[in-house]
Amino acid sequence: GRGRNFCRVGKRELQERLSLSERHLNRILDGLVRKGAIRALHRNNDGTLYRVRSPEEIEPGDRASLVGEVAALARAVGWARS
Repeated sequence: GRGRNFCRVGKRELQERLSLSERHLNRILDGLVRKGAIRALHRNNDGTLYRVRSPEEIEPGDRASLVGEVAALARAVGWARS
């Protein structure tokens, strides 16, 4: 992300980087969307443009369960350092 809170990435790339099945990846992404950690802004042939909320932007009750999920996703797509 290089300091940005958004990134365009395709599901195939996420599957490869995270070593997940399509079904498992979809469940994770749906959960992150439901919890408000990510939001799909735009989709095209290059992938989906996601806006990722920082832990500070997430409600305190949801924050603890999401921090690990968001951090793993961010590392996988290059939004954060490993």
